[in-house]
Amino acid sequence: MTVDTKEVVTTIAYLIGVKKSALETSFREDCSDTLDTLYANKEASIIRYLSKIRTSLFQHFKKTDDAMRYDLKNLTSLEWYDKDNIRQLEKWGIQVIQANYRSEKYMQDLTRLINEHIDDCSGLFYDWINWSYIRNLFYVPKYNKPNVMKDEFTKYMANIDFYPFQVYIYWNPKNYGGILSSDRKFLKLLYEMNG
Repeated sequence: MTVDTKEVVTTIAYLIGVKKSALETSFREDCSDTLDTLYANKEASIIRYLSKIRTSLFQHFKKTDDAMRYDLKNLTSLEWYDKDNIRQLEKWGIQVIQANYRSEKYMQDLTRLINEHIDDCSGLFYDWINWSYIRNLFYVPKYNKPNVMKDEFTKYMANIDFYPFQVYIYWNPKNYGGILSSDRKFLKLLYEMNG
């Protein structure tokens, strides 16, 4: 009899920015040590915070853009962004807030920052897991080319229920059902997608 584990999916859920309450409910019982390690890991938290901000921007793109354009707001003055995460990123030297930005420019910057920092998390996974397959869930190629992020936005919003915990990852969404329910299911799908 094999025991199915949740260490890999716990790490993925943390990195993609699944809400803390959902992390605790879904993964604490099976992976308490893994969660505690992730909460204390700077590199993992950088990707988590950037991913959370990017997902919030996808979900509130127009509302954010209108607030910045007409009310002269920025991410830290909008309730759907985690101000503590933004402040912590800036303490770590990762400048998120910019003056006179609009949603589209923030989307490009956040994607660039994730692309730049994702490789710092490779050590969180077992050596026998193909890191490039994990990386592909975060790394958006050619993100600064016209329409790349717009197409990602359209795909995400049209298929939001097919994203794990409705959090953005870079993939072709389908109804795979609970891809973060076990390491076995997740890794099987990950290897099939990269096949």
